[in-house]
Amino acid sequence: MKLRIPKFENTPYAVTHTDVSSAAKALSRFLGSRNTKTAILTGAGISTASGLPDYRGPSGTYTTNPNHKPTLYHEFVHDEHKRKRYWSRAWIGYEQALKWARPNVAHEVLTGWLQGGKIAGLITQNVDGLHKLSDMGFDVTQMAEIRSGSASPELVELHGSAYRVHCLSCGERTSREAFQDRMAEANEWSKENVGSMTGRGFDRPKSSDQPSDKAQFVDPGMEEKANQTKVGQDDSTESKNHSTPTITPGGTATSSNPYLASLDDSSQSRLDISGYNLSTGQQLNADGDAELDVEIDYDSVVIPPCLNCGGVLKPSIVFFGESVPEEDRIRARQLLQSSDQLLVIGTSLSTFSAFDLVRQFYKQGKKVAVLNKGGVRGEGKDWHADVRLDGDIGSVLDKVKF
Repeated sequence: MKLRIPKFENTPYAVTHTDVSSAAKALSRFLGSRNTKTAILTGAGISTASGLPDYRGPSGTYTTNPNHKPTLYHEFVHDEHKRKRYWSRAWIGYEQALKWARPNVAHEVLTGWLQGGKIAGLITQNVDGLHKLSDMGFDVTQMAEIRSGSASPELVELHGSAYRVHCLSCGERTSREAFQDRMAEANEWSKENVGSMTGRGFDRPKSSDQPSDKAQFVDPGMEEKANQTKVGQDDSTESKNHSTPTITPGGTATSSNPYLASLDDSSQSRLDISGYNLSTGQQLNADGDAELDVEIDYDSVVIPPCLNCGGVLKPSIVFFGESVPEEDRIRARQLLQSSDQLLVIGTSLSTFSAFDLVRQFYKQGKKVAVLNKGGVRGEGKDWHADVRLDGDIGSVLDKVKF
């Protein structure tokens, strides 16, 4: 069975506003239209400021590795070797990055709109649980538990959640954390190697951290220098320096975080806009798995079976070649059917499920606005944007007033 992963050239598009101020004003007018209900559709681009890569951005998975091939649904189900390869890499990706990622300013702004009744609802293609974490409020010690739970009625996780696991035979569901623990217990390599996998790193959250704290990106290769910088700092100084890295026009991450402040220019330049260090040869893919810099005999990997029936466990995300669950598809359609306009944020709409939502919405004569860096599938051909913005998502959304 062959399945083609969608790849397309960025189509020409007319950007109506380029600077942050005018873009924010344009969105404010769009969202502030009287007697209109607005739905939001987000993609991986909204989570890059949280340290998670997108697919086709400047440092996205397909940009840095054009030959990247994600595990397809039929491969995971029918090929034991590929299933073991997937789970090994996904186990590392989760432990090293995914479980520590926290909402950024864009998530928080959208949550404010949602809770304030300013938007009708939100559909996300992301499996990172950051919208849910922002929406429900959280203690950092319960981040994984919250993300593995049910979303609010106004939030549709179109492609599922990386924080849940289910059995392909009996349907039994469990948390990703529980699966991660079982896999670690069953595989000695996880204990031996995870500490040496230094392709990326996050400041692990402490129980004393406030919910508004963001994930911090650290170049682990500069750990010694960073530790020297911390000497003499008291706890209050360190806690005040927990902030989200911002991206300069040159693509360098900057932050008041003492770890990042300790890095010299050459080290800083290795921290790309997705928060991972390409210089080590290891990176997190947008799929949630990691490019490993250690050798693992995948055939020897033990994948824990379902505790209920002994069946195969799969992350509760939609793989390429897998259909969106009917319940989620219906909820997304119903939200758009009841909405008057749609704001698309941080996505190239490469997956058909999301692209078709926008295309069908536009065919109903409804308005569409886009905030995305780069081209979007079908743009200018299958649908047209009334407002088209190309800029930093968090910076623009943070200035929107309506």
